[in-house]
Amino acid sequence: MSPRKAEHALGLQSIRRRPASQYALLPDDAPLPMPTQPLARGRSRGTVRDRLTAARVLLLLSTFCATAIFAKLLYEALSVVRLTPLQGVFLGLCTMCFAWIALGSSSAVMGFFAALRSKSHESAGGLADLPNQQTALLFPVYQEDSARVAATIEVIATELIALQCHLAFDVFVLSDSRAPEFRARELRAVRLLRRGLQGRVNIYYRARADNLGKKAGNIAEWVQRFGGPLR
Repeated sequence: MSPRKAEHALGLQSIRRRPASQYALLPDDAPLPMPTQPLARGRSRGTVRDRLTAARVLLLLSTFCATAIFAKLLYEALSVVRLTPLQGVFLGLCTMCFAWIALGSSSAVMGFFAALRSKSHESAGGLADLPNQQTALLFPVYQEDSARVAATIEVIATELIALQCHLAFDVFVLSDSRAPEFRARELRAVRLLRRGLQGRVNIYYRARADNLGKKAGNIAEWVQRFGGPLR
């Protein structure tokens, strides 16, 4: 057995012997209460009711108009002689798919123009003038490709450093992985990231001993443990 394989095998054996909660690269705890609340909306005093704003009306109108134009053009292309039942089904399915695309595209266009009008986006994309507080970027993972997750974090961290606002962000990789080999890869990826970024962006790693509630429970556990001020 090669030295690298022997080292990897010993690492997996040590992970199997110790609980996942011991493998943590974390800051000090900053608890924040997160009481369980019902999803049903109550009509108590002080409840802010949702309303149809002008921006939402514009979004719905633009989506409807784009979908109607698409449906008309597709209908004219299909019904050269006579629209068959199969073509009718095709028309309906394509129109529904296009409506979903039109909604996302309209939202993106409106957001783009809103960003252009906003004064907060005049310097460094609006990130350089962030308030003096920490923002946590959470990456809940469950036996996923650690190289892909690490690459995503590295790109985000590099952009934050380029915008000179990296000190306002902390990255947390929240693992629910059960298999020891996945936890070993995650730890190695996080350590390589921390070494490569040289402390310019704080990157933390936490593996839960159990995955109660799956990813939603993973985030809830983080909020209860670290949701308070990080610094």
